[in-house]
Amino acid sequence: MTTHWTPEERSAKMLFHFDDGSFYEQKIFEQLLDPGNPKGPKFYLYYFVKDQTYGNEDKPTVLFAAGGPGQMILPDTENFADMYGYRTVYFHLRGTGFSQLPDNAEADRHIRTAYVVEDIEKIREDLGVAQWSAVIGHSYGALVVQCYANAYSKNVKKVILSAPMVPTSILRRPNNNQTTGEKLTFESLRKIYKTKPLRFLDIDPDGRGIREYLVRRAREISQEVEDRFGSVQFVGDNYRDSKLNEELRRAKLDYGQSFFGAIRRLRNVGWLPLDVPYAKPISTPKVDDTQVQCGLVIAKAILKKEKGFELEKVFEKGDILKDILADGERLFSRKSTQNTSRPYYLISTYDGLNEKLVDSIEAEREFPTGEGAAFNHPMSLIRDRKDHVRTWKKDELEHKKPTLILKAGADPVTQQGEAEYYFDNALLSKEKMLVEFPGVGHAMALPDLDPSDADLLKISVNIKGERDEAYRILSPRDKLIDEFLRVPSVEALKSSKFVQALSRAFERCFDELDQDVTGDKESRVLNVRTGYQ
Repeated sequence: MTTHWTPEERSAKMLFHFDDGSFYEQKIFEQLLDPGNPKGPKFYLYYFVKDQTYGNEDKPTVLFAAGGPGQMILPDTENFADMYGYRTVYFHLRGTGFSQLPDNAEADRHIRTAYVVEDIEKIREDLGVAQWSAVIGHSYGALVVQCYANAYSKNVKKVILSAPMVPTSILRRPNNNQTTGEKLTFESLRKIYKTKPLRFLDIDPDGRGIREYLVRRAREISQEVEDRFGSVQFVGDNYRDSKLNEELRRAKLDYGQSFFGAIRRLRNVGWLPLDVPYAKPISTPKVDDTQVQCGLVIAKAILKKEKGFELEKVFEKGDILKDILADGERLFSRKSTQNTSRPYYLISTYDGLNEKLVDSIEAEREFPTGEGAAFNHPMSLIRDRKDHVRTWKKDELEHKKPTLILKAGADPVTQQGEAEYYFDNALLSKEKMLVEFPGVGHAMALPDLDPSDADLLKISVNIKGERDEAYRILSPRDKLIDEFLRVPSVEALKSSKFVQALSRAFERCFDELDQDVTGDKESRVLNVRTGYQ
């Protein structure tokens, strides 16, 4: 008689309960490396479920696909799509975290978006969900869920695309210049330098406009780093590598790890100063504090290296800006605990998401290797350089499902019209809504509502040990998603009290800023479009 260990006995399924009645469950199960080949090799796919439905028998279930490609979500912290009243499913992309693949070329060829879509469908089957209440994707994850809705339309009710990416073969940038594509990053820096905390930068060591000088040099330095080393992200992550550091010094690009970390962080926070965390959990630094830190760190690095000027000299004793600068240098010098280079470079290249990487393959550019090279570049580990970059067909991104698109107005990822492309070309139903948030960065942090509108954020839940009328407070972004999932039509959402309150929250933020920071009046408005317009 053949016996099998249960998933619980193999720690392939683990359940964790909280005192309020919510819980999360982690699980791994076998998935085919190539779902189209039932006799092929398998691997263990990891996912977890956060259940905050508190006894609701309907258990509305949403799936979240993270960005990156390859960003890992962990269960023991608050995450992007954690929402009271819902059961949220997260997974580790194949080849990352607990969804490991063999370290060989065959496995590399199966780290692609098309296979990730099949993994999501396998998770749905394993979990026993008849139909997702919604699939939610942020950045790269938005492309994944859009493809899923195309392939498995019957298995999903609604779709949410946050800061969506579009393959370059469909939406080609007009200029193959990554820093030009990051124009909004440096426009954010320019506006941050005009805010009250950084007005002291009227200091002018060389008799010219120092703010414009800092913005221009930050952009030029980033451009040169992109050209020489592939990306600011690579340099920031590997700055402490002695051989890479030597190359940076030789190229006179040794501005410090915190400098490159600040450039990257700018993408997430935009320029609109918000007194809210820029991401979950709530302990994450606030948007406005992070903006000031970015501005100070960038200014110090450039002024010290190029002008021999010590920024700290302008701070008075006990000036809080001195502590803010020190905190920024410490935070931005941290190397990420997640190294997901494998899926990032494979998917970004062969699914055609990053033009510089695509062009390097097509031009057969040689990347440094470990033997005799000054430093190692992740692209040197791509084993099959003859594999073809995917050319996408437009109909592969189309579907008729009700869809909410969230676009951040200061997000370089969607600067080239990615959100508009989906809205105008890929969503075939009138049940679609595009919301653009002015001044907001890639992390999609939204302002708090006015206290008089706070009741609109409440959601009733049946929490263990609390009275029947118990409720919890959703964040404005979560509430917008919650409203979209509940309303019968996007027109009803557009005219809802909540959307009107969110628009007032942005108006309040702009009213608190000086005119020279905000610029034209049109950018102050919460822009909402539906398929019925």
